Amino acid sequence: MLQAPALWVAFAAMTPLMLYTAYSDIRALKIANWIPLATLGIYLVTGFWGMPWERVLWGLAAGTVTLVAFFLLWAIADSFFPGKLGAGDVKLISALIPFIDLYEAFETLILFTIVLMVFLMFFGFAFVFTRGKSGVASLNHKGKKIWQVPSPFGVAMAATIVIYLGAKTWDSLA
Repeated sequence: MLQAPALWVAFAAMTPLMLYTAYSDIRALKIANWIPLATLGIYLVTGFWGMPWERVLWGLAAGTVTLVAFFLLWAIADSFFPGKLGAGDVKLISALIPFIDLYEAFETLILFTIVLMVFLMFFGFAFVFTRGKSGVASLNHKGKKIWQVPSPFGVAMAATIVIYLGAKTWDSLA
């Protein structure tokens, strides 16, 4: 994991980026390509500053494996459940994976699951109470609103990494 000064910089840089990611994902249900690239750039800068280069390379390898595996999963899942998991989500998760320590992957997955369930409940309630007329209503490929609850996974991923890096930063203060 990152050493204290690099960890603080990573947390400080990732928090506004992930807030924008969440906002963008809620507003348009899209994650721009520059967001995973910026995330990867933050990892490279803070990683080479605060970790041995071997660990940085292992993190990049984990992100690459995640990218390939999730694109295969996305290709299969999109044919059965179109529009539920986007390519931006796949790119974002592969850019976030290097930040997570291997020994904390399971705990981070549990944290992501909890955060995802909270956000899905929130968006489900928002959709029901607005009867699909709000900005959180999803669009089909022709630009028309459809009656299905949107699933902005980028919001849950952004919240998870901010919580994770925040907890790590808090631990480094002790």
